[in-house]
Amino acid sequence: LTRAGYYTTATLLDFLFAYRNETDLRVWGVVVSALYAVEHIMGDNPRFSHAYNAYVNLLLAQSYQKLGWQEKTNEEHQDKILRGLILRMLGGIDNPAVVSEAQKRFSGYLENPDSIPADLKSAVFGTVAKRANEETYNRIFECYRRASLHEKLQLLSSLAECANPVLLRKTLDLLLGNDVRPQDAFLMLGRFAANPHGRSMTWQFV
Repeated sequence: LTRAGYYTTATLLDFLFAYRNETDLRVWGVVVSALYAVEHIMGDNPRFSHAYNAYVNLLLAQSYQKLGWQEKTNEEHQDKILRGLILRMLGGIDNPAVVSEAQKRFSGYLENPDSIPADLKSAVFGTVAKRANEETYNRIFECYRRASLHEKLQLLSSLAECANPVLLRKTLDLLLGNDVRPQDAFLMLGRFAANPHGRSMTWQFV
């Protein structure tokens, strides 16, 4: 209804905020999907991003406090998945604590790829890649080249989240080479188009 213009984005955000105490993974999946749609419309407009980031931090605060980074004893499987979902969202809006921990865990991953639980890898990779300089970018790409098939796609997808347009272009060029499978290249175009820093670049590339 918001996309169709029947309700304002502010109304949608007020509605979503009512779910801040929610614990069900399926509900959070819908909430996060709506937030990504808002981000897509908002783009990289600094007039809105600061207030939006503060809003998301408040919306996810209780879930983050409850779930944290560490798996709990006898924890339900849905909580493990929800943890990764919440952390990835917070990393994407520059939550300082999440960014710092993700960078620390990525450093550990470089020494031992098994040090990060599978449910957290996308959150760690995406958070680190968004802020990557060329050195970090090259480290992620080297990890990609030697990773298992499933982990390759996670690492490659994270490179599409870079905020640096030079590095984004570098990843786009990879799609034309032999390092990326054709079926993965097709999926990656959607990832690039979702990145406000790479949207116009992706259209020109296509």
